[in-house]
Amino acid sequence: MGARKSTTLKHSVTLKSEAIEALAGAEYVRDKLHTLFDVGPNPMSRLAYAVKIRVKSDERLIQKVIARRQVPGKEDYRPADATDIVGVRLIAIYSEDLLAICHRLFETIAFAQSSSMQLFTGDKLDDCVQEIIVYTSKNASYVYGLLHKEFLTLNLGERKNGQPKLSSVQSPDEKPYSSVHIVLDAVSYAAKSPKIIPIEIQVRTIFEDTWAEIDHPLQYKGSSFATKLGLRKKKNKPEYERLLPQAQKDVRLLKDKLDVISHEADNIRDRFLTIEELFGVEAGSARVKIPFSITYVRYEVANLHGENTPSEIREALHSLNELIRQHYARMFPGLRNHLNSYIGNLSDIINRVDDVIHKYSTKFPEEMRKDSRARYFLFMEKALALLWRFRIANHYRDAKAISFQFDVGEAIKIYCDLDNSGEYQDDPMIVFRLANAVMIKGGHIDYVITLLDTANQRLAASQQVRKGDAFRAWIPRQYAYALWRKKQYFDNEFARTHSVRLSLVYKAELLEKALASTQQAMEETEFFDESIRRLEVAKNWNNWISYMWELVDLVGPDVRNRYEKFAEMKSGIESVTKIYEDGDASINGLDTLAKAFSLCGAIDRTAAYVDRLRAALAVDSSLSPDDKISIRHTVDNASRIAELTNMGDQNVPT
Repeated sequence: MGARKSTTLKHSVTLKSEAIEALAGAEYVRDKLHTLFDVGPNPMSRLAYAVKIRVKSDERLIQKVIARRQVPGKEDYRPADATDIVGVRLIAIYSEDLLAICHRLFETIAFAQSSSMQLFTGDKLDDCVQEIIVYTSKNASYVYGLLHKEFLTLNLGERKNGQPKLSSVQSPDEKPYSSVHIVLDAVSYAAKSPKIIPIEIQVRTIFEDTWAEIDHPLQYKGSSFATKLGLRKKKNKPEYERLLPQAQKDVRLLKDKLDVISHEADNIRDRFLTIEELFGVEAGSARVKIPFSITYVRYEVANLHGENTPSEIREALHSLNELIRQHYARMFPGLRNHLNSYIGNLSDIINRVDDVIHKYSTKFPEEMRKDSRARYFLFMEKALALLWRFRIANHYRDAKAISFQFDVGEAIKIYCDLDNSGEYQDDPMIVFRLANAVMIKGGHIDYVITLLDTANQRLAASQQVRKGDAFRAWIPRQYAYALWRKKQYFDNEFARTHSVRLSLVYKAELLEKALASTQQAMEETEFFDESIRRLEVAKNWNNWISYMWELVDLVGPDVRNRYEKFAEMKSGIESVTKIYEDGDASINGLDTLAKAFSLCGAIDRTAAYVDRLRAALAVDSSLSPDDKISIRHTVDNASRIAELTNMGDQNVPT
């Protein structure tokens, strides 16, 4: 008896010693994290609703080790194996704020790796990030699916056990939980030699955090209902079996209520944002013209269903397809109609799609599960109609926009579900639509670029989108536009925190990628039908000229030595000029021509093109005074570039 007691005591002392050793240096990391999250003009401490950082106590660590050793396969678990020596919670009020918090978190981690802080191991994210788990539940916000797709762009490798560092876990219905858990390796310099300290960062809403505070002691730390109430004795077993199900039901009911509150909080925030946009603007009831955009053009699939689709459903699908054609024909190209008519047509599409989905899933659930073509057609059409309805109502700042504020979120969820299903991994249209939906929602431009790059890569190998299809030019053109948007971000944000020369390098790289992608669009245009080819050629040249103008203005006229396309510039200008001379003398058109003329002036080392533009501007009476000022500003820049060019290649503006 005494020997057993001595062994137990020795074991406890050893465990205590190992726990203290594992915790050594953790307070240093905690203090550095507090400092890190307060750095910058918009620090994490201001972005998140709350930031909580704690070091695990030795008692809690020992309790965790003992509990883990009860799990089969974890008998040798030690304090050094714990991944949450330092715990961080980044809490948001609204679910969509999780996106911004995660973006800032990884920017902050990268900063702490590259700066003199050296708080995290390695020099890239994959070196210090050991694991990311996205927990989601049945009633969770679409944001969690979007976060998982964004984390894929980090290109994380594998853990030591060979499993992927990134994973997504669907929590069971009886224990719903939504959160992001990120395990990192930090470095403590508290002692003479550096020491690795594992950190677990949990990112979630305040409502999920409230639930975790309640559920965690009950589920994960051994304080079960049975233990608390002393009902494990055999004589109390009947009472235990009677009380436990009701207690579990009460806890689950509480979680459902918190989910409802969380969704309603998101809804209220969105309503107020919509009201702010509409403030002081009358609802549009007059006839309006829908703003055309390539990102919303309908892509009509060749096959609406599979080979084994029931005849009743086939008829419903073909009838639905014809209805959608008729509705879009009334809306495009650019026909004027009452706003209510447009919204009514789109709502009818959405409702009819829902009817067919309900009919198919209830009458033939197994057939629908296997019918990937029908599901693709139905959900892609619904998502596109949702995007159009949101865009039209918000473009005209109509009061109905409040009713459709969730359309984009629903569309994003549809696209994420389709792409994550694994059935359409080579489909470029899903990620193309998703990229534009994220852009509408104000998502991070890096993620938009990654999605469009993925769409472009899939397009290259796609048998679905064939040569001559307009999307073969539109997808790379949109990718180029996103790269340009990123360049604008550097103009506004990047140069504030980096050297000017570094900013120039990054912006030049983005513009060169945009030019290459636009050139890809030009090559695809050659296969277009003559009815749309002329206009598409002009649009591609329009964009190419704008990007090249900015690149020349950025790095100097000698950029022409790197681009064979300069030889085609004059034919491109004539193509663009002809389009605008045929009836579109818009401010955008003349502005593009101004840039084009100045670029040709840089090639020919003459100001003749600039003089030609000035002459055209002098006789044009269709522009407002403000428009003429804008054009003259571009002309002045054109003159400056022409003068610099005539002075020689060595004069590069910096």
